Amino acid sequence: MKLAWALLGLLLGLGLVFVIIFSIGEIPNGHGFNHETIPQLQQGGSGWGRHSRLLWVGLVFGLLQIFFYVACLALGAQRQGQLGPLKRPLLIGGLIYSAIYSAMILAYRAYAAELDHSLVWGFPLPTALMLFGLWPAPALFIVLFIWGFDRWIMRPEDHERFQQIIAARRQQEGGDE
Repeated sequence: MKLAWALLGLLLGLGLVFVIIFSIGEIPNGHGFNHETIPQLQQGGSGWGRHSRLLWVGLVFGLLQIFFYVACLALGAQRQGQLGPLKRPLLIGGLIYSAIYSAMILAYRAYAAELDHSLVWGFPLPTALMLFGLWPAPALFIVLFIWGFDRWIMRPEDHERFQQIIAARRQQEGGDE
């Protein structure tokens, strides 16, 4: 039950961040402005000038989404209100995912402020963190669930009970005709 309340709190937090995002006014030329020599082209200007006011909001929103994602996984993996052996791996996976996301946002902050333009495998650091860190991070959860599905999610006794329920339902439906 505590997890359901945590999910509600996370949803309310996400809603609050939405209100904050829409309460912050737009910056001038935030959606681009005409290029001086090619009028059909729009240019954006400084990334820092466009994003500095919302960067922290994006960080909070992303972290809340990650916590919500992990909490939903935990809710689906509970047995009689307990996570059991999945608690630690889910927590570690969530922390790794959050750390990668936070590092990406901080790297973008430095990149947009033109403090660091280092390349990693041919990409700017924030892009490399997104492609090679943030994108594959949910694979941790996929591997966790594949590896432990028979032990934590659908144990053999659960499967047997499920088969009994199906057989009873079929017998009941057959007897009603």
